[in-house]
Amino acid sequence: MATFTDDTDIQAREKMVKEIAKTSDSIRKKHRALKTGKMVEDAALERHFRPIIGPLPKLVDNTTDDTSSPLI
Repeated sequence: MATFTDDTDIQAREKMVKEIAKTSDSIRKKHRALKTGKMVEDAALERHFRPIIGPLPKLVDNTTDDTSSPLI
């Protein structure tokens, strides 16, 4: 036979579990939003700097091939 104290304890635990689940969902949503925002930002930066970044490997290859000749 359950007493009033046991019922109150069970209700308190159920309430705590619901709050933990709610907080977990909130954290998950925030993490997803931050991650998505970072991905969008990275794509924008890549698009913006593509004209500069694209030729860099060719420049590096040309520079490393001509190591015997001085730059000056």
